Amino acid sequence: MKYSRLLSPRTWLFAGVAMLLVLAVACGSSAPAPIVVEKEIIKEVPVEVVVEKEVIKEVVVEKEIIVEKEIQVFEAKPELADGVPAYVSKGKYGGVVPMSNFGEPNRMDIHQASSMTEASFAANQWNNIVQFNPENRTEIVGELVKSWELSADGMTYTFKMVDHATWWDGKRVTAHDIKFSVDRMAEGKTAGKRRTRVGRISDYVESVDVLDDDTFTFNLLFAGAGALWPYLAVEYMKIYPKHVLENIDLGDPERNFQPGEVMGSGAYRFTKWTKGVSWSFEKVDNYWKTGRPFWDGFSQTNLRDQQRLIAALRADQVLMASHGWSGLSMKDYIALSKEMKDRWTFHFLPPVGGVGFMINFKRKPLSDWRVRKALYLALDRKAMIDGWVFGQGREGSAFVPGTWMSAPDEEMWAWPGHRYVDAAGEPVARPYDSNVPVFKDPQDVQAAKDLLTEAGYPDGISLDIVVGDPTVEGAVIISKAFKEAGIKLVQFYPEGGAWRQQVYGHHYDLVHRNYSLSIIDPDDVMGGTYMVGGSRNMQGWEDPDFTALVEKQRRIGDKAERRKVLKQIEDYTRGEVEGKMPGPWMQTIWGKWIVWPVHKNIKNFSPCFSLQQCMHYDHLWMTDEGIAKYK
Repeated sequence: MKYSRLLSPRTWLFAGVAMLLVLAVACGSSAPAPIVVEKEIIKEVPVEVVVEKEVIKEVVVEKEIIVEKEIQVFEAKPELADGVPAYVSKGKYGGVVPMSNFGEPNRMDIHQASSMTEASFAANQWNNIVQFNPENRTEIVGELVKSWELSADGMTYTFKMVDHATWWDGKRVTAHDIKFSVDRMAEGKTAGKRRTRVGRISDYVESVDVLDDDTFTFNLLFAGAGALWPYLAVEYMKIYPKHVLENIDLGDPERNFQPGEVMGSGAYRFTKWTKGVSWSFEKVDNYWKTGRPFWDGFSQTNLRDQQRLIAALRADQVLMASHGWSGLSMKDYIALSKEMKDRWTFHFLPPVGGVGFMINFKRKPLSDWRVRKALYLALDRKAMIDGWVFGQGREGSAFVPGTWMSAPDEEMWAWPGHRYVDAAGEPVARPYDSNVPVFKDPQDVQAAKDLLTEAGYPDGISLDIVVGDPTVEGAVIISKAFKEAGIKLVQFYPEGGAWRQQVYGHHYDLVHRNYSLSIIDPDDVMGGTYMVGGSRNMQGWEDPDFTALVEKQRRIGDKAERRKVLKQIEDYTRGEVEGKMPGPWMQTIWGKWIVWPVHKNIKNFSPCFSLQQCMHYDHLWMTDEGIAKYK
């Protein structure tokens, strides 16, 4: 089966493909001219967050320059897939770990899912082709596969399966299960089915061929397909049992799985669900990874209410969050990290947890591109950073500022909508570390008013905005700035089913909503927010010129050349292309409120770099104290 409607490229020149978060090796001819690429290295370092001596741990990104030749590929490490890791001999067995979760999963079928709550429900029931190494999160290593090779032309990966992975019924996990699952992931394009996150595999893989039970190939759409690898390791990319699922009629449109309907291969199986309250898992005794898992089980409790969650953390009623989004404010995270530093570690992840406007571009006045650009110009980004996340984040723009994807800070701070001035009205070149008070540039506010007048709204506009617990504070700050430009926001705060009815029925002008990256790559930003099928492009906005730019950047290996195309995309997203302003999404902030609280009784924990990664728990254990107390 071919997954993409695009022509398969056959004429790409080999270039250095800069891979995020991986340990790479060079391959190819004997003496090609080397090129310089950047490799991002992620590590934990102490970072001060208040003007006091206390510090909290934060995951930050550093860069080093390395020299690579031709196409970078991932190094297969069969000993990590086939062998027994050294940490197994150190682990302790027993205990049932209580966790918090932000809400309740809506979809048991992880291929249809899009939220971290659903990912944490599925993460330990099924396995991935590859995973982030539990002992070194900068590496991607095999999970269901033990080795792979890239063909000389860079267009085909050949994988070898581990030979001891089994489903819970004892049958082996084979290459046929891989093909079945990847074909199913691709049905977003091939069959128009809901595949919000997993469907992006179609951007890299043209087809899968099974050579035998232990061997399969990925036939790529372009050489190397670098971003494919971290995608394969996120928690949505689970492999399902072909012999079970192909015999279940899910209907058209597909219904949801029933809990426990589709057996897994993972370390823990679902056992009980009290609707609206909690759900539980128990360990699989015949789990195929030697010596794992360590816990007897774990439970996840719906603690969406912030005060209930804070009380549970303080009382050690939970020992960790099930993922990195607990829904607390940054002020709460900072205060708790100081208050409970003797018992808890609050892991602050990089600013890859975005919040933005989901825009109803099919409804007036936002159907007019000039009105959408007026919002962009009127947004007070610094007020959001200072007042909402207390400096723990970056300003809203198309790509995460401070990374290779984004324009340099000095360039971005001179853009309309991003500019600030001092009390005398003079431009401030570096507004986020200025020694004097700064204010939003009045010329940007006036430009927003002028656009509204040009669009037929000289007296301003009123917009209905839907907010939720995690985003209401930010919306209040935005409202104050918008008011100066003649934009009034009327807030709606529906809960539960009412929220879904209002949002999925498109009864809004704006929804202030989070979007967390699966991987730190432009493909994930664009794929989730602007491209057809993205979870935040709910009304199917599409522009052929914009789509062409996104497709073009994906296929460029050299970061400097890729960045040239990303600049064109940035110009598009801020309304600098005449008559154009993307419809579905507008980033208001990139925040560091992806924070993963973990109690000292949990051992061998190391966070990954985004919300959608590393919810496998089969390598974690508890202390003797924890095992004795939590049974």
